[in-house]
Amino acid sequence: MHKKLWEASLSQKKNSNLAHFEKFLNQNFKFKGKYNFKKLLNWSIRKPNLFWSAVWDFSKVKGIKSERYKKTKKFINSSEVRSWEGICNIFERNYNNAFRFSVKRYYEKFLTESICRECDGTRLNIPARNVFIGEKSISEITDMNVEEAIKFFNHLELDSMRKKISEKIIFEISSRLKFLNNVGLKYLTLSR
Repeated sequence: MHKKLWEASLSQKKNSNLAHFEKFLNQNFKFKGKYNFKKLLNWSIRKPNLFWSAVWDFSKVKGIKSERYKKTKKFINSSEVRSWEGICNIFERNYNNAFRFSVKRYYEKFLTESICRECDGTRLNIPARNVFIGEKSISEITDMNVEEAIKFFNHLELDSMRKKISEKIIFEISSRLKFLNNVGLKYLTLSR
């Protein structure tokens, strides 16, 4: 059996927010448990509506509580399945529906495009950015349009060992680039 690395003292347990929450539950929801956090976890899983209603009340959230989380003993089971619209769509909708300038300004922080400081917009991690083909990094090659990439791979000079290793790969890349060029997409960059 594993030995515990640390356990809170009784006074720490008594003064914790979780203990205050348990006391609140004992008074308002008839939850019986004294510093039994495992019991609290199980109760939150068995009765999520009661749990979230208690969290709402304990935290003194200001707003209108949804019917779903009102203090009730029965679990409201919803069979409705909806796909999640995504955080960008949610933020854009909230931005468009905002009346106050301060709210719009808050959402503008998330809706503006900016170049990542970590990867300089290449969307590659450090090891991938340090792979070079000839004298160019992968990110430099993917910034080329199809025409430039065809020229690059046609004029790529490698020593005999590297040429032998990369022969089939370069053939595949070149054939796909030629296909893109033939269908009129020579203006696209490889990163697109």
